[in-house]
Amino acid sequence: MKIAVFAISFASVDRALSALDFLMQPGVVAAEATVKALADAGVKAANDINIVKVPAGMDFIVSLGGDGTFLRAAAWSGASGVPVAGVNMGHLGYLAAFTPAELQSLPRLLAEGRYQLQRRSLLEVRFPERVALPSGFWPYAVNEVSFLRLDSASMIDVVVEIDGRRLATYSGDGLIVSTPTGSTGYNLSVGGPLIQPGVEAWSISPIAPHALTMRPLVVSDRSVLSVRTNCRTSSFRLCLDSRAVSLPAKTRIEIRKAPFAVNVILRSERTFADALRDKLHWGVGNYE
Repeated sequence: MKIAVFAISFASVDRALSALDFLMQPGVVAAEATVKALADAGVKAANDINIVKVPAGMDFIVSLGGDGTFLRAAAWSGASGVPVAGVNMGHLGYLAAFTPAELQSLPRLLAEGRYQLQRRSLLEVRFPERVALPSGFWPYAVNEVSFLRLDSASMIDVVVEIDGRRLATYSGDGLIVSTPTGSTGYNLSVGGPLIQPGVEAWSISPIAPHALTMRPLVVSDRSVLSVRTNCRTSSFRLCLDSRAVSLPAKTRIEIRKAPFAVNVILRSERTFADALRDKLHWGVGNYE
């Protein structure tokens, strides 16, 4: 069994040393980002630690950090299908099912199959017209694709078509298209609905809409969305999870379901309701 450890930073030297101890176990290797994170924390990786550039050939990926790290690990996994287990070394860690205290025993749990595997869909963005994109741009999002105005007082109009038919023009600070996985993130903070993982749907949620009639909408993830922005500035921000790029106004973007999924490792007894109660304190009574 081969496990690749993925991390982008460590909050303390103790956490970095714990990660280094984990890397010394048989069959455990480090992603390049992990070695850099250890160095940034003041911990030098041992010479006998194996380093991998791509997840090919790995059985599992272990993400050490919060939700941001987990999303980066999912992007590193890409279309490989290698399952990702999150160890919460951050704050909320909604996507990370395991605690730092469980890190050293995690290989045994994985080897014995004492976990459940959930396939999480992704969003894919496409550009029907030629547009300049940063080198290495990854056109997929695990949580959401958001359209945001630049830092100015002006609103942005986001014109949305669904399957070739006009849906609406959303005027305000922007718009979020979220997967079920991302429904508990940015989508939730703007009043979007919670969607149980596995439901084949997306949420379209406006950010600070100018019209009170504009409310979040749930649509099938088999749909194809066509999105175009209008604004007083010459450009807007397109964000895929935590990755942002500035694009010219009126750039046309298509959003569809990605042809692959991310396999997320959870505790065998874990349910969606458990995560909502434990992480978000959702529906917890006064006497619980």
